[in-house]
Amino acid sequence: MDEAVPLWPPTLPYATFRRRCKELDLRHELEAAGGTTRATLDTPSFRLTVQHRGSGGGYGGRRPIAVESVRVRAKAVGREAVIDGAPPKPRGFEVLEPADRDAVITLLRALFAPARGRHSPRDRALAKGVLARVATGEHAGTTGTVQWMGKRGKPELMVSLATADGRSFFLRAAEVEVIEGDGPRPMVKGARVKVVRGERAGELATLTWVDPEGQTDRVEVRFLPPGYGSLWLTTRDVELDV
Repeated sequence: MDEAVPLWPPTLPYATFRRRCKELDLRHELEAAGGTTRATLDTPSFRLTVQHRGSGGGYGGRRPIAVESVRVRAKAVGREAVIDGAPPKPRGFEVLEPADRDAVITLLRALFAPARGRHSPRDRALAKGVLARVATGEHAGTTGTVQWMGKRGKPELMVSLATADGRSFFLRAAEVEVIEGDGPRPMVKGARVKVVRGERAGELATLTWVDPEGQTDRVEVRFLPPGYGSLWLTTRDVELDV
């Protein structure tokens, strides 16, 4: 262990921390309004709890987390200690067996390693047109392009996420995170499509309307070249012309 380096930095981008919790099997418990939250790891021999608060620029922004406390509990002896991660010699590991001590230090180093660059690509501001991934809930892992943002009568910021296969999801902004890369092309207004069903199957068209809130799969298309008319279809009737 490099005893000249603290076990955790003053802050870490929120989405980076949340992603690492998932990768390292920590359970991340979220609370509303940016309140104190915690991440926990239960093993047969010890329990690790990282208590932190979030701060910064709103849903989808950097919102760096700041550690409030790190606790370990040795289950065999029923003892708990607060870890002091400051150099030159972090303290609080005395309650753990040597193997568990090494495991916790390794985990903390991985959890709090510096984010790449100024901030992680996934922590860039959420905005219309960016590629994003659903981070929590039933549709976790789904990727698409943000095609609408707003409140529309809701108490918190909402987004509409359009996927490459024509599906739309109306979600809380807190449930999605920005990702880098081009990713699959979404079925959004302005996209070029080919009709695959019905009387005009095989014809090319441009999407002129897609439900921004994801409440319906209906789309309006204008056939190419201009002047060939428009038609209301569903996302099942068209595919992206790549």
